[in-house]
Amino acid sequence: MGMPTANLEPPADAAVPALGVYATRTRVPQWPIQDSVTSVGTNPTFENDNVVRIETFLLDFHGTLYDVSMGIDFVARLRDQRTFSSKDALVEQVQRDVEEARRRLAAAPAGPSGATGRVW
Repeated sequence: MGMPTANLEPPADAAVPALGVYATRTRVPQWPIQDSVTSVGTNPTFENDNVVRIETFLLDFHGTLYDVSMGIDFVARLRDQRTFSSKDALVEQVQRDVEEARRRLAAAPAGPSGATGRVW
């Protein structure tokens, strides 16, 4: 889809938010905090296995994320998980999600550690 994501595996005891799309901030050791969009869901447009996946797209990031530990700060819920009629419809919605996340994150002050919201 042209938007590379980090596929996350939270610790077994982590509290994971409800299915949906979120404006988030991503923490990676040794890097500045990155604004991001995170999907928590079953990818119903493409998958039929009901496995919950957590995928994070870092806004304005141009690097690699393989074998990198990261923490996600959930700042704002953008929308519920939905099934789309086509890949193109999904891509259009993801682009809207990115723009809405930018607006929400710009308006959300970071806490003293750079984190807001729930963290895992």
